[in-house]
Amino acid sequence: MFPYGPDCLYEDLRVTGDKVTNDRRFFGRTGELLYLMLCRSGRGEEILSRLENTGIITHNYSGNHRGSKWNQIVLALQSPIDRSTPRTSGSPPYLPYEKLPEYERLADDWLSTLDCALPDYDALPHVVTITGLHLIIYLLNRAKATLGESIPPRFVLEIVAPKKTTVRELASDEYQKNNSLPQRAIEHYIRNTADLPEWQVCLNSYNPTEDVIDLLQGRFAWFAKEDESDGSGSPGDLLNSLREKAVKRHQQHLAKFHGSWSREIGLSSSRSSRRTRYAPTDSLLRTLVLASVPVRMEFQEFLAKLYEKYGFVIGDRQAADLIDSGEADREDFVANAERLERRLVSIGLLKRLSDACAYVQNPFASEVN
Repeated sequence: MFPYGPDCLYEDLRVTGDKVTNDRRFFGRTGELLYLMLCRSGRGEEILSRLENTGIITHNYSGNHRGSKWNQIVLALQSPIDRSTPRTSGSPPYLPYEKLPEYERLADDWLSTLDCALPDYDALPHVVTITGLHLIIYLLNRAKATLGESIPPRFVLEIVAPKKTTVRELASDEYQKNNSLPQRAIEHYIRNTADLPEWQVCLNSYNPTEDVIDLLQGRFAWFAKEDESDGSGSPGDLLNSLREKAVKRHQQHLAKFHGSWSREIGLSSSRSSRRTRYAPTDSLLRTLVLASVPVRMEFQEFLAKLYEKYGFVIGDRQAADLIDSGEADREDFVANAERLERRLVSIGLLKRLSDACAYVQNPFASEVN
């Protein structure tokens, strides 16, 4: 249901036969973790003000004032809801980090997009797209932090060319590298258990297998004793069994996150290729302009800003390390940037002036309105 207002927000449920339970898997459709991220960004009041200005939400639930006319239509189709009674069933969402730079960057892009002079709800699809991008970056950053890597994730973007290019190969390689990050992080985290002092204590105990099972149960909530195949064996075998089961479950759920979401927001594509690679759609490019260009911006400055904010490698300046290492020629990325320039011209987001300077322009900037 499109969120026309507060009466369009529902709790996500799983219905199995006659049993109904809360569905609290990773980033479920209710967006509770996203809500917590925005609340912890320090921009909560500003975002609330922008959403109220669009008519999406309202604090006033008295009388007949219930937000927009679309929200009132949805409300008329529902049975009365007693909002004064707090919910007591279900478990609350859990977000382990109190403060992260990713929360602030996400909120800043929300504000930039909502500040654009777009009519009514037209800003919401762009908010959805930029949110998807930030959640992908959040996932990859958390994986890198677990692996002990301080360099943020990088996205080599191919602006689709008629023929296969070096940039396409690099974009595919970078996609595969990022796609494997969460699984690498899970395996690394589990293997590191063997380096803990508690592990050594278990190995030196009278009954190491039982003590290791208790340790893994406390650290990972893994009940090895409930699985006959895991209830015996050496401590090393138990740790390997846990790792294999964790990877198997990961591949059924969270492993699909990067690939599915990058495709849905228009960040990745397999068009004209058997391999998936980062190749932005026109829709994503529009969203990036709304979120990153306040009025207008010189083209090279725009490329630099995309690299700084999201790790997007498009032009030769952002690909300096790839060029220096011999993985690509400077001309490959110069041509890639030129293709982006032509794409932006074709969708009305770039103008080249008589002095040969190209400027990316935000046609919905509030100052212009």
